[in-house]
Amino acid sequence: MSSLSVAAAAAAPVASLPPATLPVGCRAALRPRASRRSTSVALLPSKGGKFYGLHKSALRRSSRARCSSEVNVETVAANAGDELDAEAQQMLEEYKNKSSSERQNIREPKLRMLLAGLNMDSSGDKMALLERLDSVIELKAEAGNGNGNGNGRKPEEITSRVQDARSRLNRLYEERQELERALRELSQVDSKAPDDLEALKALSIEKPAEPDVKATVEEPVEALEDPPAAVAAPPVEEPSDGEPRIEAIEDEIVVEEAAEAVEPVDAFAAELPGEAEVLELPVEAAVLELPDESTQEDLGDEPAAEVVVAQEEEREEVKEEVVVEAREQVVEEEAEAKIPGPNEAVVEEAKEPAKAPSASVDAAALIRRLKEENSKLQSLLETSGSDETEKPVEEAAPTKVVAQEPPPPPPEPKEPLTEEELYLKYNTHMTYTMPEEIKAGETFTVFFNRKMSPVMHDSPSVFITGAYNGWEYHGFNQQLFPTKYNVTAYEEWWSCELEAPEMAYQLNFVFTDNDARYENNNDMDFNFDMTGGPTKKEYKEWQHKLHLEEQARLAEERAREEAERARKEAIAKAEADKIAAEEKAKEDAERLATEKEEQLRQQRQDEEQAEHEVNDLRNWLRERARKSTMNHYCETSPVPKWYIDAEEATAGEKVKLYYNVTILGWQWANVLYMKVGRDGWNGDEEYISMTRFDEEPKSAGHPELPRDESNDWFVCEVEIPDDAYLLDFVFCTSTVPHEAQYDNNGGADYALKVEGGFGDSDERWDTMIKEKAEVIRVEREEREARDAAWDIERASRKQEMKKSAMQKYRESMRYIYYTEPETPKAGQPCTVYYSPEYTNLHGEKDIWIRGSFNRWRHPHPFQPVKLQKPTDPTKAKGGHLCATINVPADAWCLDFVFTDSADEYGATYDSRGGLDYNVPVEGPAQVEPLHIMHIAVEMAPVAKVGGLADVVTSLSKAVAEEGHTVEAVIPKYDCIDYNRVHWLTQKEGFPFENTYVNVFEGYVEGVKTNFLDIQNGSFNVGCVYGRKDDAARFHFFCHAALEFILKSGRQPHVIHCHDWSSAPVARLFWDNYHQTYMGGSRIVFTIHNLEYGADLIGQAMHASQKATTVSPTYAMEVSGHGAIEPNLGKFVGIRNGIDPDMWDPMNDSFLPMRFSPDNCVEGKAAAKKRLREWLNLRHDDRPLVACVSRLTHQKGIHLIKHAIYRVLDRGGQFVLLGSAPDDRIQGDFEALANELTQFHNGQVHLKLVYDEPLSHLIFAAADCILVPSMFEPCGLTQLIAMRFGCLPIVRKTGGLNDTVFDIDHDQDRAAWAGYEPNGFTFEGTDEEACDYAVNRAINSWYEGRDWWNSIVKRNMEQDWTWNRPALDYIELYYAAHKLQ
Repeated sequence: MSSLSVAAAAAAPVASLPPATLPVGCRAALRPRASRRSTSVALLPSKGGKFYGLHKSALRRSSRARCSSEVNVETVAANAGDELDAEAQQMLEEYKNKSSSERQNIREPKLRMLLAGLNMDSSGDKMALLERLDSVIELKAEAGNGNGNGNGRKPEEITSRVQDARSRLNRLYEERQELERALRELSQVDSKAPDDLEALKALSIEKPAEPDVKATVEEPVEALEDPPAAVAAPPVEEPSDGEPRIEAIEDEIVVEEAAEAVEPVDAFAAELPGEAEVLELPVEAAVLELPDESTQEDLGDEPAAEVVVAQEEEREEVKEEVVVEAREQVVEEEAEAKIPGPNEAVVEEAKEPAKAPSASVDAAALIRRLKEENSKLQSLLETSGSDETEKPVEEAAPTKVVAQEPPPPPPEPKEPLTEEELYLKYNTHMTYTMPEEIKAGETFTVFFNRKMSPVMHDSPSVFITGAYNGWEYHGFNQQLFPTKYNVTAYEEWWSCELEAPEMAYQLNFVFTDNDARYENNNDMDFNFDMTGGPTKKEYKEWQHKLHLEEQARLAEERAREEAERARKEAIAKAEADKIAAEEKAKEDAERLATEKEEQLRQQRQDEEQAEHEVNDLRNWLRERARKSTMNHYCETSPVPKWYIDAEEATAGEKVKLYYNVTILGWQWANVLYMKVGRDGWNGDEEYISMTRFDEEPKSAGHPELPRDESNDWFVCEVEIPDDAYLLDFVFCTSTVPHEAQYDNNGGADYALKVEGGFGDSDERWDTMIKEKAEVIRVEREEREARDAAWDIERASRKQEMKKSAMQKYRESMRYIYYTEPETPKAGQPCTVYYSPEYTNLHGEKDIWIRGSFNRWRHPHPFQPVKLQKPTDPTKAKGGHLCATINVPADAWCLDFVFTDSADEYGATYDSRGGLDYNVPVEGPAQVEPLHIMHIAVEMAPVAKVGGLADVVTSLSKAVAEEGHTVEAVIPKYDCIDYNRVHWLTQKEGFPFENTYVNVFEGYVEGVKTNFLDIQNGSFNVGCVYGRKDDAARFHFFCHAALEFILKSGRQPHVIHCHDWSSAPVARLFWDNYHQTYMGGSRIVFTIHNLEYGADLIGQAMHASQKATTVSPTYAMEVSGHGAIEPNLGKFVGIRNGIDPDMWDPMNDSFLPMRFSPDNCVEGKAAAKKRLREWLNLRHDDRPLVACVSRLTHQKGIHLIKHAIYRVLDRGGQFVLLGSAPDDRIQGDFEALANELTQFHNGQVHLKLVYDEPLSHLIFAAADCILVPSMFEPCGLTQLIAMRFGCLPIVRKTGGLNDTVFDIDHDQDRAAWAGYEPNGFTFEGTDEEACDYAVNRAINSWYEGRDWWNSIVKRNMEQDWTWNRPALDYIELYYAAHKLQ
């Protein structure tokens, strides 16, 4: 802390100055002594650093003590009153009993400080000095009266006053000596005393000598300048370690009597204007205008440390302003001094007393003026003795004009203190520098007293870390090393040398051990002002200039780099374009070569197919030609049915053909037709009209034919083609196919071998091969074009279905929440609308939204925002509130929940059942994918038993299509259909529990699948289920699957296990693997059917983070089960979906015709025709109802039996496909099949084995599908049926209730779920309930065929794939992963 200087007005007599212009100390000196109450006691530190011996008020009144050699104990003790404690009183009693010599040699620190504190305001010392120095002020004021030149005074008065001044200066010299002795003694306990002592020695005030002769005045004496008083307040120093510290209050001023304060030492010095000639201020001393008495009244009983801080802040605030004022005053005073001309008389004495200068004066100017006053006073004493006797007053010469003396030369610069002198000056400080004045651009040394630091006192190494100019410039870190100045147990000086930059104006630093300790001057750091460098403003301007230059340089550098980058990019682009062009040309050439090769291959394949077909035809024709004749007889008639009138059919000739209609009973016919073709009906066909022949037929070639006048004959002329090998023909009654009756030889047709032509030549058959190959090519290309068009349409519909699923999902949630825009954009605001009407926050007064981004992993989540009513009243109709969220530019998802309080804890949350509300964000940021691993014992189609296999495969595909990584782990059964596994390769295996596990990797339906081949033989048993050790086998597999994940280094976000067979995964993970690097994984468990393995399911429910089942309704139905109820909070129902690639009528090879919603009527008609042909059903216009199911009691087999008869009674047809695992049930249905065939042949068919191709055809052909299950977790049958345009008839249970909405009763429920009515439902389990749904369905088919077809089209357009369930599972995976 810098020393503070207090300047007092001294140019005019004290009594003539207004009190407001005087320093507080001088104003106090004007009061009567009785009102100047002095109550001061010493500061006695305890071992803990606290003070004793006085109370708080005494502590605030105290400052660093300065004492004389003797203390008037009785007087000061009386003044101290009752503020001394017992120990201080005892110390004073002991001091009274000491002799004078013993008092001079006191060494106890506590006693010396006590005596110093008691003595600092005693009337025996301080008041006497005040009175003597106030007399000096009066002397100087009187000496300056009359404009300061003494004109008009008598020589005797001048001589008297000079003698008085000499005597007073003599006393001042003695007081200086006495003060020097006191400071020397006080330096033992006061760290500031040595500084004051040095300042005292610096002033050369010598004892004045007595004149030898009587002084006379030769010329008027120059006016004495009025020296203001100043005092140097030494800086507060920290004592070295081990010494008690004294927290003194510097420069505290005497206040009014009501404040009960006393004048501290520095204020005491401030009351001595003349003392400025004794004490020299340090150059760096600050200037402070002391506050008036009123400001001291508010000090109260604050702690000393707070007062010190407050004074320090006040000093720093006014320091700059006061210095400026002082310098301006000096300049003004010098300017006001008139310089007389050569012929001008000296101005007479002023009529008014001189104005008192301001109480605040620049320290440097003050010291300079004090020194000048001292010099002039000494000059006056030297000249007055001789001049007064030489020139009497009456003989005084005329007044001479005295020329102004030239300004004094500038003071010579002080020599810098040596290293030893600096140490002696600052040995009680914690740090100082050498030289004392740091100059920019020069080297200096920093000293640090390690022992004085409470933080660093025992650090083995010391570093200085700092910078310049408020820590802005030229940072450094340098090690300090011990120095020779380690003279006491409280001193251990370390130092290092630094070089100051030329542009530095301030040094800032702290000391550290470069680890965790810092000595930072009580968080204020160490700050030293510097000289020789710029000012702060100049530095800022320089920094700004450098910044501009740096910006310009960087801009130029960036421009060069950009130009260079652009040049390199242009070169690289040109090179890349060249390479790309070459690669494209190469690829095009390869593509053309591949296409040409493919064309050649297809051409060869077409020619081979044509050759094969033509050769088969040739062989067949030859066999028919061998059997052909020129006539045809029937077994029942001796007369031929037909014959020709020639011996053979010769190519290029015409023959007559006679046909006898009597044999078939066609005598009624007036006209007959002969349909003629050739070579197995290959080639052109024609109808030839036959006419009745009334005459008896004649046959030159067949004279043996018998004649029968009762026969009716028809005749026609036929031209035999030249290139025919065999002539094919039949007889018919009409050219219209569906109106004609045919005689086609019982389906074998009739044929004549052609003779004499080239129909059987090799050239003709080669030509036929070429022609057939061309036909095959055209058909193939047309088929490929149709397939490509279908594929494009399928892809388009699939994409539209995905978008529709998201859109319908959002629309279904709109009654709760929605956003504007519907898809938020990164970097733009988004408004969220929320209605608590249908949530757990219904009725809450205030609602807040809190959330984050990127699945809660964004570094800047948004704080809770209170929802407000929308300004648009149309948006508030549903009770919606709104809040606007600013979406950051790097967001790809907006995540939020709603709560009834802004506080995080204790609030009620709407988090959508733990899934949270999440909205995709459109922007450049990429979605962070999840890694999901399924562990299951089934997987379609390679190891399928039930619906679990379909879920594993289809769900994996759907989640992978959303951009996530999905894998599956299943056992490597010996019954797997490896033809459905692609790119199967063996990977590295691992030993596990006394066996070895081989690992194979392949792809099933595009899903990466890991097959574990466990060498203990437990999975080479020819089946998936059905063994007594199934539980043990699957438990071992689950453990091996987790070990495989660990051994392979995978760290999936979620491990998904299914049903009781892989339920052990959940518990095994937490028992054995969660403390490995797999610990970040979370477990999701899905229940497919609660009828099996309830105990294992309960354990998995407890150990998993999230659990699901396959439909919301089934979740509610089983929520009270003992395996689920304890963990109901983590349980949610998500319906299953179907694989859109496996079940797609637009791409189904089992159907006779591909069809879509646009041509569903034609497609279903073709499928129905094919099915009826396959199952020998009548081709009647009647509804076809089907059932595809396992025959178990769960599936409602009693209702299936009843529905068969009900459909037949209503005139419909019924088809059943399925088998029963129970032999008794299987036998019952076989008996039922025999009965139905006997009584309802052509209207019903029961296929009691599972047939995959037939199931596809049934779904496409049937008008309705029956699913009367007693319970159904989800059910896929009704979903597949609607995909193929088949309306479901179902019982409302489980997933059937979640997917089928009754056409007559569920309009609102369907709209709530985002769908439209799509089928017929019933609730009971009896036959009457089933009849209600069946009757309504059949009535609807009969009564409105167009309406029915519209429902078929609408059902085919509904999305029952995994699109929407996959989104729900992804939300579930994210929710599980964020849980601990």
